[in-house]
Amino acid sequence: MDNINLQTKKIFLYARKSTDEPERQVLSIEAQMFELREFAKKEGLNIVREFVESKTAKEDISKLV
Repeated sequence: MDNINLQTKKIFLYARKSTDEPERQVLSIEAQMFELREFAKKEGLNIVREFVESKTAKEDISKLV
């Protein structure tokens, strides 16, 4: 048997809210984290860290000028 199967796998969670427009955001950050935590629990995964990003990843070009 493989050693990795004998140990709990370590993972991190990442949730992102990419827009302030409610109709474009399917799940809130809280809902995303709930779903991710439930999945990890069901799969026997060890969550070592959680990351949340609540702003757009796009850079504002006007600030570069």
